[in-house]
Amino acid sequence: MACKAEHNIPLGVFRIRVNTFEYGEYPSAKKVFIPTICAQAGNSSPILKSCTDGSIVLDENGIVKKNPERPSYNIKVINRIIESDPYGGVFLHPYDRCVDFCDFCSSTRNVVADEMPACVTTCNTGAIYFGDINDPESSISRYIKKWNGRVWKGEEVKVGRLKENELPGVNVLYMGLKKEMEEVNGGYRQFDPTFLEVHRWREKGR
Repeated sequence: MACKAEHNIPLGVFRIRVNTFEYGEYPSAKKVFIPTICAQAGNSSPILKSCTDGSIVLDENGIVKKNPERPSYNIKVINRIIESDPYGGVFLHPYDRCVDFCDFCSSTRNVVADEMPACVTTCNTGAIYFGDINDPESSISRYIKKWNGRVWKGEEVKVGRLKENELPGVNVLYMGLKKEMEEVNGGYRQFDPTFLEVHRWREKGR
């Protein structure tokens, strides 16, 4: 909700979505929540590489983002960018008719000056951390060092990247990551809410 309010994202599409994953058996069954956003892979970003019209750029802070001076309305380029994303986080904005995706709120906040993304500031459980993972003294680096490999509730906590074999070196990490969790994010595609409405009208005989 915070993300949608921050970036005026309509129904049916998401810059961030929260998937769930259940594992184990009763009475030790567990359920985890997996917030999934653009993986932000810097120069290795597949959406940056697939963009041929300059509508997606890498800024001076290493963040992949939309180029506000050159939005793309070329549907062939847009489709190529969307299909290149292994995380399914890029979508065609139904109203702006150009691509959109998570850029760590760098288009609305100065994240370099420690202004946190909207999802971080509104998460009252502290489930989302943001910072410079290349700085060993940053709070997020210390947090990763504290938890990676630690045994908690009988399980070893792993801090890692989703689909690291497909796209190594991305800048979004998950604590408590399990290989099975990657299946939750496989094959996801955003959808156009106006298209959904057409189907609803058909179901109602309109």
